[in-house]
Amino acid sequence: MKLVIIPLTEDNVPCCNCFSSAHSFKAEWCLDLYGYLNKQEFQNELTKLNNAIKQYPLLSRKSKRSLTYICVGLFMLMFLFLALIPFIGMSYGGPVGSSYIFFAAIDFLLGLAIPIGRKTIDNMAKNRARAFEKYMRESWLLDINRRAFPTAHWNIRFRDVLTHYSINMNANGKGTVTPKYAEEVELILEIHDGLSGRTAHTIRVNLPLIVVPTTQPLQMVTMA
Repeated sequence: MKLVIIPLTEDNVPCCNCFSSAHSFKAEWCLDLYGYLNKQEFQNELTKLNNAIKQYPLLSRKSKRSLTYICVGLFMLMFLFLALIPFIGMSYGGPVGSSYIFFAAIDFLLGLAIPIGRKTIDNMAKNRARAFEKYMRESWLLDINRRAFPTAHWNIRFRDVLTHYSINMNANGKGTVTPKYAEEVELILEIHDGLSGRTAHTIRVNLPLIVVPTTQPLQMVTMA
């Protein structure tokens, strides 16, 4: 049996469109697919799949980063306005109390928006991942598995991968290191060569028997 793993990759999209980013399965034809799908057939199957999953966009780490950068940028901008209010009031001679309250309230709301927004994105990502997996398992994959059975089996896998470490240090120089993980989506293609009519009797491997002469017995290394 041959195993071909096709990763789901994120296409380059601007930050303003990070909540509806495009994803696609990308892979090159390899010898493991010989006898099952030729280059054009393999590309056609991937094209059908990539067109079908456009209606189920996933959220990536880029979405959470973009939201954090936007909120932090606005927070710092409002903080700058707060620092400039006394100088603006001195220049124009007007009251500054109402402006302080206004910008302070905006800063407070932006400070709350960062953790709330990140939590909301996590929930959205989980819901979209469940919808994506349900669609993949109940529609397109079952169709191609029926066509290829019992030659090959297509399936998807959500795999946890290590992305980075979170390091927290205290005043004493001691700290903790926490690994952070993210999920990756992979398309798994299992090809059963022995059951394929196209691959049967097409590949022959004939290796000559190589005899290595032994001149002395093997000596095991021991510790004194």
